[in-house]
Amino acid sequence: MIVAGDKGRAKLPPIAHHVDSEMVGISRSFDWLRSVTPFDTQQLWEDFDADGRGGTPRFRYPEPGIDIAGTRELLLDLPVREIEEPVFKALLSEKQRELDRQLELVDLRGTDGFLPVSIDLFGTATAELCADALHILDVVPPGIPGSGQFVGASHIVDAAMKQFDHYRRKCPDFSADVRRSRNVSAGLMVSNSTLLISEDARVPRDRLDALLHHEIGTHILTWHNGAHQPLRQLQSGLAHYDELQEGLGVLAEYLAGNLSPARLRTLAARVIAVRHMADGASFVDTFNELKTRFAFTGRSAFIITTRVFRGGGLTKDVVYLRGLKRLLAYLREGHPFEQLLIGKFSLSQIPAIRKLDAAGWLQAPKLVPAYTHNAAAQRRLVECTEVPLDGLYQRLVA
Repeated sequence: MIVAGDKGRAKLPPIAHHVDSEMVGISRSFDWLRSVTPFDTQQLWEDFDADGRGGTPRFRYPEPGIDIAGTRELLLDLPVREIEEPVFKALLSEKQRELDRQLELVDLRGTDGFLPVSIDLFGTATAELCADALHILDVVPPGIPGSGQFVGASHIVDAAMKQFDHYRRKCPDFSADVRRSRNVSAGLMVSNSTLLISEDARVPRDRLDALLHHEIGTHILTWHNGAHQPLRQLQSGLAHYDELQEGLGVLAEYLAGNLSPARLRTLAARVIAVRHMADGASFVDTFNELKTRFAFTGRSAFIITTRVFRGGGLTKDVVYLRGLKRLLAYLREGHPFEQLLIGKFSLSQIPAIRKLDAAGWLQAPKLVPAYTHNAAAQRRLVECTEVPLDGLYQRLVA
């Protein structure tokens, strides 16, 4: 794929432009992931621990803030079949289906119907992926502890602002925000161009830069680059973009020099937790499996289990390890890295992206991650294509 240079902002054909714009509006009208993320994970853990770790937590979720039925009706009424250009028609039709399923996912929170929709959207833990995950958990050691120092939300905000300032110096129209929240189970997460930081976040000091390169240097950076593409879905995200985005995010941690053994083991444990949940295991049984068999701390096992059981069974966490594995295979074939940063899309859409590029519908990325200017990161980008998945980590020195 050879991304076109900056040719100015082309205009989509009329119907494609209308559908694209309307879908962007619908996509931004709700945040499905936050809608299925329970309030106050730290308090849930403290209650679970105090109760002897034997009961299933009772999750409470934020209101979605939209009329789900009305939004689905508006979405499905869009004239996708009338789109003039076949490539746009295919991509927008695929996105229409995904948005409909995301709305359905929110609507089915806490019911038996949630898991089948989640599997339809994200897949599940296949036998092959589980084998990869079990191998990682078997051969990858927890690693040498880092400094033992942790930083909280205020320090994370300050560090994030420094990264924002770097990108604004490179591109003055770079727009991003940071907000503290109690509705963030992962400590850090991105919603559109906003970095959300849990009020209870505690991040190892020596891991902070790598995590910010994941969240800001991947998710927010591709949001910015996608905003300069004629097809606005490349900003909001084409269908099934999560897998490549998370693969790029995890790889960013490695390229920044701090993908720890513990982090790789956590991604593998998420796959195993998804398999247990999908096979009908209880919350407590899954928690105990992670803690007893794979030696995760109680709190870590609880967070992994909560991520997987939220909503009624969310299988999204398989995309981290699966995305990393497929991204490495793609790079091993000799494909360029930076061209994956033009916006948010999936590797399966590369043929369509190439057609858009050949027709002059794409622009080169306005920004590249800060770490790519580092010689060590460039060396690691070569190295990552030469090591197996279970070797993609760095041993940190205390």
